[in-house]
Amino acid sequence: MPESPAADSTASFTPPKKRRFRLRYSLRSLLLFMLLFSAALALREGWSRPPWQVRHYLQGYKSGFLSAMFSPDGQRIVMACLDHTTRVFDSETGRELLVLKGHKRYVRSAAFSPDGRRIVTSSGDGTARVWDGGTGRELQVLQGHKGYYGSSAAFSSDGRRIVTASADATARVWDSETGRELRVLKGHGDCIRSAAFSPDGRRIVTASIDGTARVWDAETGRVLHVLNGHGNWVNSAAFSADGHRIVTASYDNTARVWDAVTGRGLHVLRGHESGVLSAIFSPDGRRIVTASFDRTARVWDSETGRELHVLPGHQHAVFWVAFSPGGHRIVTASYDGTARVWRRVRPEQWWGVFWLPQFWAAALLLPAFVWSLRRDYKRLMVAAAG
Repeated sequence: MPESPAADSTASFTPPKKRRFRLRYSLRSLLLFMLLFSAALALREGWSRPPWQVRHYLQGYKSGFLSAMFSPDGQRIVMACLDHTTRVFDSETGRELLVLKGHKRYVRSAAFSPDGRRIVTSSGDGTARVWDGGTGRELQVLQGHKGYYGSSAAFSSDGRRIVTASADATARVWDSETGRELRVLKGHGDCIRSAAFSPDGRRIVTASIDGTARVWDAETGRVLHVLNGHGNWVNSAAFSADGHRIVTASYDNTARVWDAVTGRGLHVLRGHESGVLSAIFSPDGRRIVTASFDRTARVWDSETGRELHVLPGHQHAVFWVAFSPGGHRIVTASYDGTARVWRRVRPEQWWGVFWLPQFWAAALLLPAFVWSLRRDYKRLMVAAAG
């Protein structure tokens, strides 16, 4: 008797095998999650670190540093010292390259010429001196100020002139090649603490303990503006790179930003707990860095006057501060016998997170982790339905 079709189909039927969710898929997702979590923790730690960090120290001189300045190429730093010397360091390694000897008292300031081939210094012995920046040989002695206190000396942007400031309440302009005195700027009522040329060399700004800063015509010596507003000595004054603004530092615990064309006050930088000794713009003009008796330097937004960051660590007053030509490094000079070179590791704003390698590690791991989770979910659903 032939078999029925129903019986044949029943005998040949075999149920499908259930698919198992393999362990190796879940281990892959777990591993990616652990890597992503580690990257996130590293990112959080990296973002919590200050945007400016000490790269290296210049130290070993108990006498203290009174000023610091980068060379135009950023490869050297010149330091004015209390021990009557000026010292030149390699800005990357901190190695000492030159020692300039000749002043009879402490050196108050030191600066490179625009081509980096010369250095000008001012001293408590009442003189300024010009040196060969490569050999350390003395080239010129600038004598003419009355009294013993020399406050500052700086080159013009073309390197052909030097302006000096002194306790005799004058600033003087000199021919940098011959050492001949060209002009005397008179008008302050007391000691002038600093003097600097504008970027185009047509103006000079001075800061005095009479509580004012003054803008002068560099050719005629005529006073163009008197910057009034500080409540104490004005210790330094400097132009921005475009010559449109001036920043001043004062013992009244503030720095102030001024319109260099009109003399109008723009911002007051408040935050230091003691007198501000120096202030300078970054090369792009967007930042200002200040140095203070409160043992800190501070970085500010020059457009808004907002404090962005504090550079702590010195054990005594920070006398001078300067940006590198590229604006990514800062040098601070302190009475504690050390100088510190700071490097910017990221911008101060929120978008500085994009500078951190941890961010990019997390950004690459996240889509891989999501892809792995989706595959695991699909396989899990198939296994559950099977």
